[in-house]
Amino acid sequence: MIGVNLLPASFIENRRRRARIRAWGMICAIHAILVAGVGMVSASGGETTATLRTKVGLAQTRLENKTKEIDALRRTLADRARRVDAIRAIADHPNWSILLDMLATLRGTDVVLERVSIDPDTTLPPGSKPGAVPKLRYQITIEGLARSNAAVLEYALAIQRVGIFESVRPEQTRQRETGAGDLFGFQLICVLGDAPVQGGSK
Repeated sequence: MIGVNLLPASFIENRRRRARIRAWGMICAIHAILVAGVGMVSASGGETTATLRTKVGLAQTRLENKTKEIDALRRTLADRARRVDAIRAIADHPNWSILLDMLATLRGTDVVLERVSIDPDTTLPPGSKPGAVPKLRYQITIEGLARSNAAVLEYALAIQRVGIFESVRPEQTRQRETGAGDLFGFQLICVLGDAPVQGGSK
């Protein structure tokens, strides 16, 4: 069975975000210590009360700002983790029904899908070095009908925003007469995944 790593960049980004969260956590702890230290200096009469209150206020403000940043990073990390779980579900099985359900959900009410094909593609890109390990990618071809060219572009953008495809491009759009009026037949080409082929040259 061929393993496909769909978004290696996401794993790297998640690790970086975790490191940033740990760093901000240390900063918050340092700020808390500073606030406590300022309070001790105030008690010892080292500075005027007004000056110490100003310093305490600034330290508390910085602490609140850093706490908000940490919360935002945690929410972003949780969203990325959910996306990675979805990608793993597709890559590890692969259970293509998950991908097909997603494509059907994104189409809205102005697009009707007629055919979806999934084909492996291990060709080397132009300019590859001799002996390079071929990459396993999948080409997903989506064919269907839409009410307008704008509906086709909106559907393509919705697929691209999911973030699991290397590229999403309209291949062709043609006006077609049907019993329901003039519709636009379309074809979208989506490229998925980028991982070394098992058993390839090293």
